Amino acid sequence: MAKNWNPADSGDGGLCYRTLVAETKAAIAAARSKHITLRLRAFAWIQGESDANTADAPYYEKALGDMIAALRKDLYSPKLTALLAVNTKFGGGANSFISKIVEAQQAVASKDFYSTYVDTSSSSVVNPLHFDSAGTLDVGHRLADALLRIEANGRLFASASPGKGRR
Repeated sequence: MAKNWNPADSGDGGLCYRTLVAETKAAIAAARSKHITLRLRAFAWIQGESDANTADAPYYEKALGDMIAALRKDLYSPKLTALLAVNTKFGGGANSFISKIVEAQQAVASKDFYSTYVDTSSSSVVNPLHFDSAGTLDVGHRLADALLRIEANGRLFASASPGKGRR
């Protein structure tokens, strides 16, 4: 968040965010040119490891919330579901700030009706930084299951009061 995903930063600090928005809009336009209408269902966010440090972790919750709000605005999808996750095993258990990132993601999910936290703690890793193949597939299944549960409960695109999050 701190170094690449800041929607308010027109420089390097917002480059990944601007690229995500531009590529998404380009894909929507390309589909539209072929008479295909795309409907954004969810935004899968598996990030936070690089913010798991003394300088950035305290600001992660606000930065994540701001980025999700900006993404919904910039993609004209005010009810876009945000599926939030992080590699909880990042750092091989030696990074004490990962728990702060998890807490921040859970806090965003508790305040934002259209966000949910997806636990990856039982997903397998290949090293202290990355999920292995099975872990990557497991995380994908967890994200898909979370979205399907949300949709099955009729919560996707439902009207809601701000501050009523899903978990």
